[in-house]
Amino acid sequence: MIGRQSHTLSKREALEEWRETARGLVEDTSRLVAAIEDAFPPPELMDRHFGFHVSFFQLAVPDVPKAELVEAGTRQELAQARERAAREARGRIEASCETFIRDCTAELREQTAQLCRDMLATIKGTGSVHQKMLNRLIRFVDHFRQLNFANDAEMEAQLENMRREFLQRTAGEYRDSASAKRELARGLEVLRDRATAMAREDTTALVEGFGRLGERRFTLAA
Repeated sequence: MIGRQSHTLSKREALEEWRETARGLVEDTSRLVAAIEDAFPPPELMDRHFGFHVSFFQLAVPDVPKAELVEAGTRQELAQARERAAREARGRIEASCETFIRDCTAELREQTAQLCRDMLATIKGTGSVHQKMLNRLIRFVDHFRQLNFANDAEMEAQLENMRREFLQRTAGEYRDSASAKRELARGLEVLRDRATAMAREDTTALVEGFGRLGERRFTLAA
């Protein structure tokens, strides 16, 4: 019980910090914060979703009893050492952020492909289309938009196209029309194949675009 209360408190505090930070990063802060909040797993599932690793960085300089005893050359060396250490730390942080964005983008794309596989298996196995299955895809499209903080415009466009072309009909309409059911299956196959390919693509341009957006936001905030 205490662990769950601590998790709830930490989650609430983290979200408050994200709300403050998001104001300088994106225009639609509610969308980013909602995506982050939705990503928090229940306390009992923390071990399944997360592994924690803490890296500590400490910059240390020699103790100097009296500043006047430090020669100009030594002070310059210390300044250079601090600057070099700061650059290295920034590089490690940037690399971690880039890895996070790449992993999130690939995971969302792979989840899209997997959902299509599941739906196709259901259609093939039952020979029918169920409303529960269609609703699951509709919820996924909405969920993707909330989690798409990296602005994966192509994958979002693919899902919106699926919504527009195939999710305006009910399951009953698909059951009453063999041709419509075939079109739905074909649309799912196309989306599955494209999402699978995108999950394996290089996302450097997407990561760089996210970084440029963050720099613009921080510049405006300054």
